[in-house]
Amino acid sequence: MLFVIQFARRDLAAAFDAANKAISLNRYDMRLLGSYGARLISSGDIDKGLATLRQAGNEGTVRPPFEEFFLFLGEYLRGDISSAIFHADQITNDSFQLGLIARALAAVAKGDSEAATRALSRLVALNPAWRDDTRGTLAKFFYAPAIVDRLASDLAAAGLSGRS
Repeated sequence: MLFVIQFARRDLAAAFDAANKAISLNRYDMRLLGSYGARLISSGDIDKGLATLRQAGNEGTVRPPFEEFFLFLGEYLRGDISSAIFHADQITNDSFQLGLIARALAAVAKGDSEAATRALSRLVALNPAWRDDTRGTLAKFFYAPAIVDRLASDLAAAGLSGRS
């Protein structure tokens, strides 16, 4: 929990120190490992984050949507669109906002503008801030400015209207 709190406070050095200590104390906690990998991606360390998420998934049972999203994001940012689409398709929850982003961007990649529009409409219905302040809302989840910029641009191109 210390890791999560310090990460939310944007004290990344302390957060990752706490995570590394927690992992060393319980190397069998795959949810901790998955959370660590997701936050590595969020802060811009995509390759290490993907490797960590894969390890958590390979040694765990079913990946939670949160981890599937970050696998999607890592592959999407690396340009492996077919892998990104695969992970987006694993997210079936219709109220997980990051999952709706993944599904919208995957739909655009597949050329399915109707599915992208449905996902973005549902996203805005759940939280109008996605429409009203896309960039600010993204910055709450992703600490690397390059990720915020890329997603804001791609979501605008996908049809998310409002300030990007």
